[in-house]
Amino acid sequence: MSLTSNPLVRLVQVACTTCMLLSLRMPRREPGRVEFSLSLLGERELPDGSWAGADLLAHPSLHAQRFQLTLRPERDLRLVLEARAPDGTAQRIFPELGKEGVLAHGQTYALPGPQAFYALEGNVQLVLTASPVRPSSLPATPMRPGALEQGPSLPLSDGARVAVQSSRLSALGPLQLELNLTDR
Repeated sequence: MSLTSNPLVRLVQVACTTCMLLSLRMPRREPGRVEFSLSLLGERELPDGSWAGADLLAHPSLHAQRFQLTLRPERDLRLVLEARAPDGTAQRIFPELGKEGVLAHGQTYALPGPQAFYALEGNVQLVLTASPVRPSSLPATPMRPGALEQGPSLPLSDGARVAVQSSRLSALGPLQLELNLTDR
């Protein structure tokens, strides 16, 4: 019996060929690339105690008393979120001091948490810095939200749901996104 007619050898050959063909079809990922989708939900309390939602990426001029970010990384990344007041003072709001802020690819994250919101008082510039988990010597690339696509339906504090759009962001090395928010 020849080696190529052995059923076990043929099975291994087919498996190896299949793996090789699949790897050729898979897109090559550049090391150090940051990729994720982002949605920004705002809410304000109505006189009757219910909450009205606002898609703050699609409509940045709308006002909100509170906000929540939803991120879905395409690859592991490190995230830092700061709120800058008009006087230039900055407050780190994610991650907590002493924490790393690593978000795993394929997971969906609601910041500060599901059905939890950051309070918004006055005008605030939200600064989101995303970087590869492995340190990069590249400077942060300034970004703006790109084309919007249909995003998730997110819950407000009272359980009502709001459809929001999301923006896909991608850069080789760290990226920085600045978003202006207001409660008025």
